[in-house]
Amino acid sequence: MSQELPGSTLPIPDQAYQGPLSFDAKKLGVKLPPITAKRPPDGAPNVLLIMFDDVGFGAASA
Repeated sequence: MSQELPGSTLPIPDQAYQGPLSFDAKKLGVKLPPITAKRPPDGAPNVLLIMFDDVGFGAASA
């Protein structure tokens, strides 16, 4: 009798999901705080910061 090693069958077969199948926030039982809009304080400057990573030497031109 040979014992099959983990990963010896490719693709790895799907496993049956054992967790909960649905989530309903209305049936949570805990009162959640209301969602409020986040606004900057009065007089805050308008600043837009754009950062690029791994774009190469020629991609930074306008």
